[in-house]
Amino acid sequence: MTTTWISPALRVLLMGIVVWAVWGSEEDAWTGTVYRVIDGDTVHLYVTEGPVVRLRLWGIDAAALDEPGGAEAADYLRRLTEGRTLECEVPPSGEDQGPPRHAVRLCRIDGRDIAQALVDAGHAVDVPAYSDGRYAVR
Repeated sequence: MTTTWISPALRVLLMGIVVWAVWGSEEDAWTGTVYRVIDGDTVHLYVTEGPVVRLRLWGIDAAALDEPGGAEAADYLRRLTEGRTLECEVPPSGEDQGPPRHAVRLCRIDGRDIAQALVDAGHAVDVPAYSDGRYAVR
């Protein structure tokens, strides 16, 4: 009986191909299911026919879990998205990379902009430097 062995160099190459396939194109539009809510503006998304990615919602900022309002923001995002299908696209700014290991996307559920819902509910604020004022309080 033989064991299949993949050299470390080949493993790195294969991982690079997977990363390129997921992150490689700014035209990537993702559909996926929220696997886990990290905080008020970040989720793990099971991309349909792809990996789980750490995704940050574009154009907004919500309090971190250890900041006032952070737990409430995360809970709201969880109720809004967990287990549901999101449609995510590269934002109008074209920026699709955030902090290390985060993709940044504009995401919707049934056509409803998730970031706008968080701002409207008072759980996030617009970041004009990224959103160009898209989520400014109306």
